[in-house]
Amino acid sequence: MVFTDGVHLVADSIDELHIFADKIGLKRSWFQNHPKYPHYDVFGIMYTRARKAGAKLVLDRDLVPIKIIDSVNAPFEDFEIGE
Repeated sequence: MVFTDGVHLVADSIDELHIFADKIGLKRSWFQNHPKYPHYDVFGIMYTRARKAGAKLVLDRDLVPIKIIDSVNAPFEDFEIGE
């Protein structure tokens, strides 16, 4: 599943995130591979495209930071804020 808080775009896996981003026209070079919070920034038309393509809108406080266990077809693991 893909989520947005209106600014960031995250997903259940890196592969799913990249596929979705490609589908809405985000460039791979815009991917921010933060070790605890891999995401794309979305705003303006890209936010609109993300929502129309099915990204679930959540509050920013509910967009739980995630970290990668394995960046290739692996699940993510939640982590505690302030970790």
